[in-house]
Amino acid sequence: MNEKATGPEFDYCGVGTFAAMTGIAVEKVANWLEIGMLPSVTVGELRMVNLDRIRRDLLKGKSGFTEGDYSDKDPRGSFRFS
Repeated sequence: MNEKATGPEFDYCGVGTFAAMTGIAVEKVANWLEIGMLPSVTVGELRMVNLDRIRRDLLKGKSGFTEGDYSDKDPRGSFRFS
């Protein structure tokens, strides 16, 4: 492996954790998930920020996030465990 380790990479995190990492209010992050501005996954009743999707999109050149970018109709951005 030629990649330099820079620390652990997580695929998903809770709303509070994402808010703490970014310095954005928890309420604002929750709103962004609700309006599809950030990608999310739902595990049971828990909604989490999809960090892997954000990371991949940024590496592809995404430079901004707007309402509806990750709507619930986008199967790549959400899944549910039964």
